[in-house]
Amino acid sequence: MGNVTASSRDRIFDAARTLFERDGFAATGVREIAARAGVTPALVIRYYGSKEALLLATMGADETITQIVRGPLEDLGRELVRHILEVSAPGFARRGVFGALVRASDREAVRQRLRQTAEVTTIGPLRERLDGPDADLRARLVSAALLGLITAIEIFGDTDLASADAVRLTAIYGSTIQSLVDPACGGTGHASGSLPSSAPSAP
Repeated sequence: MGNVTASSRDRIFDAARTLFERDGFAATGVREIAARAGVTPALVIRYYGSKEALLLATMGADETITQIVRGPLEDLGRELVRHILEVSAPGFARRGVFGALVRASDREAVRQRLRQTAEVTTIGPLRERLDGPDADLRARLVSAALLGLITAIEIFGDTDLASADAVRLTAIYGSTIQSLVDPACGGTGHASGSLPSSAPSAP
């Protein structure tokens, strides 16, 4: 009996994740999830309580971001952008889950989960490593910058941004994020207020 229960729960979970990724939250109903899983709608509600709770269950924290945040600080901006571009690429297994969450963020439970996920994966671990009285603010701005990039690609469907040269995009946007991690770099890799060696001296 336990194996049957576990199997039904797993089928519901897999069906929901597939439909959320493919069709989005609003267009996916409990009946569609139940039909794909081969169970009754009542069983979906029995196991997960609501469609919102099922969406939240399919959203796991991105542990790779936390690993990057805990890695070398000197290249953190570029590594974070590189990862966001990878998970936003067509064919990535969990690409659509984040989009489904953002589209459903008019619901308080979903907004709360998004905030908690950002706090756990990015803001908290980064805040611990940054110096200065504004460490918390800078960590939150890094998280906001990442959210902005992935939202532009997945939610707004910015095809020009999605098809931009990944190396160039990583360098430019990664440098912007790096300026929050290390304000002394000024977003260009140079100390704030200094000129690159190739630039002419001011008269």
